[in-house]
Amino acid sequence: QPHRPSWLSAPAMVVVAHQLPVDHTRLARMVQPPVDPLHFSALADLKFGVLYGWKRCVCDNGDVRLMHDTVTRVVINALSRKELNSARTDGASTQRRLVRLAETLAGLAPAIAMDPAQVRWVDAHIREAMEAEGNKKRTQDQLHGAIQACLEKVCAGFFRKPPTS
Repeated sequence: QPHRPSWLSAPAMVVVAHQLPVDHTRLARMVQPPVDPLHFSALADLKFGVLYGWKRCVCDNGDVRLMHDTVTRVVINALSRKELNSARTDGASTQRRLVRLAETLAGLAPAIAMDPAQVRWVDAHIREAMEAEGNKKRTQDQLHGAIQACLEKVCAGFFRKPPTS
C-alpha cells in the first residue's frame, strides 16, 4: 500500500520537485550517464541499494511515485525560505517605491505627501492604471490622474482627518 504523505496539500511544484517515477527503466535513463535498466533494478533491490529510504506515495492526481522523507523536508524548507525572501524583498521594494512617490508628491501635492494613507491610495491608483495600460513604469498622466482622483476623494471626505489636540 503506497504511503499518503501528510503534506499532500502542498503546491504541485513541491510535489514534483522531490519525487521520482516508480519505473526502474525510466530511473535508469535519468541517471547520468544512463545505466542499463536491469543493472539499475539489481542495485535498487539491494537492502541498502540506490533507492534506500525511498518509498511509494500517492500524489494529488493519483499517480504513484517515489518519495524520500529527507528530500521532501529539504525541498519544502528551501521553498519556504524562497517565499520568505521573496516577501521580504517585495516589502522592501514597496517601501522604497512609496518613499519615492512621497518625495515626488511633495513637490506637486504637499498635502497628499504628508498623509501616508493618501500616498498609498495614490500608489494603488497608479498601479491599477499601469496594469490597465500595460506599462511597467508610471507615466506623468497616470501620476497627475491619481493626484486628481485623490484630491476628489479628500473633498468627498474619504480620508479621515487626524484629531486635533
